[in-house]
Amino acid sequence: MAFIDGLYRFAASLLIERPARKRTLAELIAELELSGQTAEERIAAASDNPDNRRTLCHIISIERWGQPRLIVPLGEPFVMDESDQYCPDEDSEWDELADTFRTTRRETVTLARQLQDEGIDPGAKVPHNQWGPFSVAGWLYYLNYHSNDHGKKIT
Repeated sequence: MAFIDGLYRFAASLLIERPARKRTLAELIAELELSGQTAEERIAAASDNPDNRRTLCHIISIERWGQPRLIVPLGEPFVMDESDQYCPDEDSEWDELADTFRTTRRETVTLARQLQDEGIDPGAKVPHNQWGPFSVAGWLYYLNYHSNDHGKKIT
């Protein structure tokens, strides 16, 4: 198991931490805002079908799950939990899911601004269940990357 853990950590350092280190919190916030607008447009134009619902619910659940991780550097206790408990009901109306995404992204941006305003070290580490510890900047990059990557499946 240690080999696999090391492999995940190595991959995370290349795919998440390396690009995150090249960005300031202000840049990460701007990227979250822009990609949120793009996602909202894609969601608005998409058809309401089971695959799109499942994908959007997954995107929302991961972003909601990441938010409590981002408040750990603000002094909140770390809780090791799973993303599935943050998943909205797939039977929700499509417009309701779209609104949930919009609200969730705004909450992430607000939280990122709070981290920036309070001078939190973007290098402060918080665990990810599978990939090992991510920096604050890494978490913001990861949430944006994940949403963008999975969002391409929404048509």
